[in-house]
Amino acid sequence: MDETKIGMLILLVVGLALLKALAGLNTAPKPVSKPFLTKREAAMLIALERALPHCRIHAQVAMGALLKAPTNPLRKSRHSDRNAFSQKIVNFVAQDRATGAILALIEVDDYSHNA
Repeated sequence: MDETKIGMLILLVVGLALLKALAGLNTAPKPVSKPFLTKREAAMLIALERALPHCRIHAQVAMGALLKAPTNPLRKSRHSDRNAFSQKIVNFVAQDRATGAILALIEVDDYSHNA
């Protein structure tokens, strides 16, 4: 390959990289905010706090905060064991104020659950 072709190839590669950078294709998209609770979930939170004054109500809790992957002495634990549930979200967790025990996991069915 002669120097002219190598130079043109380098210009093409650099040009493509520059176009990608200008178009934002080299970077991850910036997150966009969304409402913390749907209107139905916000109404349910108010109702739960009134109905269960002995409970602390937590909203939008990741299952990874509530569960851990079981251990099995016959096989090595894997990240996939925890990943199967860790990012799933429970709408509300009712926790006993006195003991800290989890009393209930509460899921609200609304449009946000449609795939």
